[in-house]
Amino acid sequence: PAISNVGVKPTVEAGARCGVETHLYGFGEDIYGEELTVELGQFVRPERKFDGLTDVVAQREKDVPAGESFWKQEKMKKLL
Repeated sequence: PAISNVGVKPTVEAGARCGVETHLYGFGEDIYGEELTVELGQFVRPERKFDGLTDVVAQREKDVPAGESFWKQEKMKKLL
């Protein structure tokens, strides 16, 4: 399970190209630069600019429960 940001990361880089950044919770390996397939399942909130990276991380931690709930529901649907 994961949550993703699709957008331009306005807190980090002004004028950046649109991209996708995915946070895999419970996964600790370094896979930067690796190619992954990501399935988007639910929109949580619009992208916004934060005051700094600490605020980005804090918001991501608030967003994780919404992602976990969605993926648990999807798993239950597949079991039925």
